[in-house]
Amino acid sequence: MNLTEIIIENYKSIEKLKLQLNSYGNKSNESKTTILVGINESGKSNILDSINSVNHQFENHEFETTYYKLGDITTNEFIDVFYNIDQDSTFPFYLKLFSAKIKLPTELINSLKVEKFYRNIFFDKKNEIENYFAIEFENNLFWDDYCIETSNSSENVKEIKKVTVKDNAVYLNQNQKLLTKDDFELLFIDTINERLKKDFPKIIYWKSTPEHLINEKISLINFKSDTSTSLPLKNIFGICNYTTDQQIEEAINRALEYDEFKAELEESLTKATTDHINKIWKEHKVKIKIKFDGDDCKVHVEDLSTQHKYYKMKHRSDGFKQFISLMLSLSAENKSNLLKNNIIILDEPEVHLHPSGIRFLRDEILKIGKNNHVIVATHSHYLIDTNTPERHFIVEKNKKTTIKQLTNSTNFSDDEVISKAFGLNIFKELIPENILIVEGFGDKSIFNHCFSLLSIPTSYIIKNASSASKIDSFAALIAEERINSIIILDDDKIGRQKKSEIIRNLKNHFSKENVFTIRDILSDLPEDSTLEDLYPIDFLNETINIILERKDIAFSTEKNIIDQLKSFDKTLNFKGSKDRLDKIKIELNEKFRNQFKTKEDIEKKASRLTSFCKELAKRLILREQ
Repeated sequence: MNLTEIIIENYKSIEKLKLQLNSYGNKSNESKTTILVGINESGKSNILDSINSVNHQFENHEFETTYYKLGDITTNEFIDVFYNIDQDSTFPFYLKLFSAKIKLPTELINSLKVEKFYRNIFFDKKNEIENYFAIEFENNLFWDDYCIETSNSSENVKEIKKVTVKDNAVYLNQNQKLLTKDDFELLFIDTINERLKKDFPKIIYWKSTPEHLINEKISLINFKSDTSTSLPLKNIFGICNYTTDQQIEEAINRALEYDEFKAELEESLTKATTDHINKIWKEHKVKIKIKFDGDDCKVHVEDLSTQHKYYKMKHRSDGFKQFISLMLSLSAENKSNLLKNNIIILDEPEVHLHPSGIRFLRDEILKIGKNNHVIVATHSHYLIDTNTPERHFIVEKNKKTTIKQLTNSTNFSDDEVISKAFGLNIFKELIPENILIVEGFGDKSIFNHCFSLLSIPTSYIIKNASSASKIDSFAALIAEERINSIIILDDDKIGRQKKSEIIRNLKNHFSKENVFTIRDILSDLPEDSTLEDLYPIDFLNETINIILERKDIAFSTEKNIIDQLKSFDKTLNFKGSKDRLDKIKIELNEKFRNQFKTKEDIEKKASRLTSFCKELAKRLILREQ
C-alpha cells in the first residue's frame, strides 16, 4: 500500500497541515526521504508525533492540552490525522479482493470512481479515539439501480445485483434491499478491512531508547527468546543472513554449546558489522568487535588508527553510540532487504554527532528512503541533501506551525527565504559539493542528457549562469564559498574573455586547471566554436534547412557553426537579431534531445559530442571531492 499525503488537523501547534509523500531526486539520488528543517520550537516534533498516532493512539494525551492551542473546541471537536492512500495504484487491487468475496455487476465495477481513500485517527473532547479506514466514491451513478442481496440463512451480503424493474416498478425479494452510496462504501471497507490493516505501512519512530541502542552487554538468553529487546543485535545477525528468529535462536544455541562454532560466529558477526559501518562512515575507520562471554553478548569498538585500543560501548560518546545504533537498527535491516514499504520517522538523529558523521548519516538515510518513506526533522544544516532542494520543507511557527516546500528555483543565497530554516544563511550547504558551471540552460540540458545516456558517473551537479555575461558573478560567489567547481565556456570571443577575467580576478580559486573553453577540452574544434559545433553535421544540415525553410544549406566541420549560419542567413547579422538566433539554438537543442534518445544513437551518430563528454568526464573525476 502506498500513501500519497498525510493531513494533520488541530494537533498542538498545528491547525491544519498537509505533508506530501513523494519521491525526490533523479536516478542514483532518487529517494522517498523528506527532510523537515526549522529552528527549535517551530513544531517539527509535533508533526512527527502526530504522524505516529497510528502507534500511540493518543495514549497519555489529554484532549484539552493536545488540541490546537488557538482553536475553538466548541466549533471543532476533533484532532484528526488522515493518511491518504494512493487510489491509482491500490484501488484496482482492493476492488478485485472485494469482488472475489461479493459478486458485483460488471457495469457497476466499470462505473466506480474513487474520490477519497484514507485512514483516519481522531481524538475527541470526550477523550475517545477512533481508528478506521474509509473510502468515498464519486456520485456518478444511480446507486438505487442496484440492490444488496443477503444469504437466505444469514444477514451476510452475498451479491450486489441490478434491480428488477417491471412496469416502472422495482421488485425486490425478501432478502434484497436497494443499494445506497453509504451502504456500498461501508460494505467495501468492512469486507477488506483486515487486509487494509495488514497492508498499511508500518510506522517506525526511531528514538534513543534501550531497544534501539547497542548496549555494552546483552543477555543472549533473553535476546534469543525475544529479538525485539535489541534491534541492533537482531540486525547484526541479519547482515550475516540470519534473518528469522528461528535462525537466530539456533545459531545462539549452537554457539553456547560448541566453542568452535562460537568463535566462528563471533568472527563472522564482527567482520560483517565492521564492513557495514565502515562503508557508511568512511572517515572514521573502526572495528566493531562482537564477543560472547558466557550467556552475554558484549560489543566493543577498536579505533583502527590506534590498533588494539578497545572501548566498551558505555565509554563511547553519545553521538557515536547513537550513530552506530541507528545504522544497525535501520541501515542494516535495509541492507538485509527486510526494511521495505514503511514510514520511518527520525527526530533530530544528528544530535551529538560530528558534522562529518552527520553527512554520512544523511547519505545512509537517503539510501533507506529508496525502499521506504523516511521523514526526518532536523535543525542541522549538515543533514540537508544539497543536490535536491525540493526534498526539504521549512517548518515555521508564527502562532501556528506551517510548512513550505523548497523548489529547484529557490534562490539559496536569499537569507530571507532560507535563514528561516536554521537561523543562518545556508547558501553553501544547499548547493552541491561539486559543481560544473556552464553558460546557459541549453548547455546544461545537453550535457545532462548526454551524461545520462552515456552512463558517465559523476558527483558534479550542472548549474547554468543564465548567460556568459553573468558567469563571472556566479564564479565569484562560488569562489567566496570555496566550492569545488569547474567552468566550461564557449570558445567564442566572449567565452575566451570571461575565462581570462575569471582566472585573473579569482586566482585563489580558479585557474587553467578548472576553467576551460570547449576547445580546451576537444582541441580539434574550430576557432570560435560553441555548443552547436558539437552537434552532428548531418543533424545540423537537416534541422537548419527545416527551420529556415531551405534545401541548400550544408555545413562544414572546418569553420564554427554560428558564423556559417550567419553566412547562410544574412538577417542573423543584423542588430536585434539575437532573439531569433537564440530561438534557433533552443530548437536545435530540443530536436537533438528528442532524436538522440539512446547510448547507441549518441555514440554512433554524434561522435564529436561523445568524445567531448568523455574528455570532460576525465577532468571532472580528477577534481572530484
